[in-house]
Amino acid sequence: MSVDFQVKPKHLETAQLELPTAAKRDSKKTVKLGMLQRKHMAYDIWSVGAEAPEDVPVGGEEVKAISCLLPRKSKKGKLYAAPTPIARTIVMAAQDAKPTPDTSNPAAPNARPVYGAVHLVTTTF
Repeated sequence: MSVDFQVKPKHLETAQLELPTAAKRDSKKTVKLGMLQRKHMAYDIWSVGAEAPEDVPVGGEEVKAISCLLPRKSKKGKLYAAPTPIARTIVMAAQDAKPTPDTSNPAAPNARPVYGAVHLVTTTF
C-alpha cells in the first residue's frame, strides 16, 4: 500500500466504502466509491477496473501489475505468490485543487490545478 503522508492510518480506520451493485457484478468497470475529507485536502476513492474511461481522472495503472506474496507455513515462512489474483484495485486520488479567488483583483487568472494520486491495493481470498 502506498498512502500520502498526510493521510494517517487512523483516518482510514473508520472509513466505510460500499461497492455499488453494478460494480459488484462487473469488476471491469471503474466506479467512484466515496470521498475522504481532510483538513486541507480532499481525496476521491475509486475502484479501478480494467475498462477505465478516458474522462475519469484516476491513475493506478502501475498498481494493476502488482501481485500479492503470502508466507507459507509448510515452507518455513517463505513468500509465495497468492493462489488467486488481486480482485479489486482501490485508488485514492487527490481532488483538483481549487484556487482561492483574489478579491482584490477580480480579473486575475486562476491557478492551474494540482494533481496527485494515492494508491491502495486490496485483495480477497
